[in-house]
Amino acid sequence: MRNIRLKQVIYRAEANIVAIISNSLVHRTPKIATLKSVKAEILNVSGRLGLSPAETNRMWLDAYAMYQKVSKKTFSALRKIGYKKQEEVGYKETLQKRQNATYNAVHTVVVYPGNLEKMKNELVRAVEQREKHDDLFHPASGLFAYDRASPFFICSSHAKPAKDHADWEGKLYFNQDWLDNHQEDSELARVRRIIAARKLVSVQEVTGPPVYLVTRPNCKHFFIPVEIDEVVGHSNKQLLREHKGYMKDEEPISYEKRQYRAYYDRLKVLEELKSITPSEELDKDLKNTRHLMRIWANRARPQRK
Repeated sequence: MRNIRLKQVIYRAEANIVAIISNSLVHRTPKIATLKSVKAEILNVSGRLGLSPAETNRMWLDAYAMYQKVSKKTFSALRKIGYKKQEEVGYKETLQKRQNATYNAVHTVVVYPGNLEKMKNELVRAVEQREKHDDLFHPASGLFAYDRASPFFICSSHAKPAKDHADWEGKLYFNQDWLDNHQEDSELARVRRIIAARKLVSVQEVTGPPVYLVTRPNCKHFFIPVEIDEVVGHSNKQLLREHKGYMKDEEPISYEKRQYRAYYDRLKVLEELKSITPSEELDKDLKNTRHLMRIWANRARPQRK
């Protein structure tokens, strides 16, 4: 659910940025005013998601580059068709020409190559990676808190792990700080017996050098808290099954699903543009995009035998 919310919030912000840029070019808003509005949108989403300065700056650089490219493409198209000021030919005619030129520029620079989808996914991955590290390893997160009833954690198992992490995944680990701070002697003795019998390694040993399990950038592994009673009499494989620790997220998405998602994202951007600069050409593109979405959705569904 967190992944879905992240994508929704970031997508909405980037769609709003596209809309701000499009609207400013159609209505000839000064560049400084446009970029201030873009920056305000970025700061808003940054505050909502708690983005780091580097992630916020990344959004800003992407948005600024988008503005530069769309603006250049728009005015290049207007020059080619012999664009004239509204004082010479009238407001409606110039507005229509700016609308068409801006829409075509956005379509060429943003929608068709899938740049919005790419920027969104890159930012989502960066935020998720940072949050995973914060949630799992920061002392204030509570995951390794001393008042947990159990010191045990099972590490997730993935379809295609990094070669140097393959031998460390799917195993049971314990939090050594729990042993130093837990107060009940009977439970402490019980835990020590389990650790000795199963020859367990602590999470502190594997999350630091030279292994860096989970803490290394781009590592997809994560720890799942396990209760003491669950550890007794259960193998690592049984614990992974019960806690859904077997992950299949590395399996490639089919070509059909990628095509459907590309047209879905394109549809959302086109709908945003229509709310600002409606046109017959845009309506045709929306209709065509919906048609292509249906085609690829049918192809992506499992075929019945």
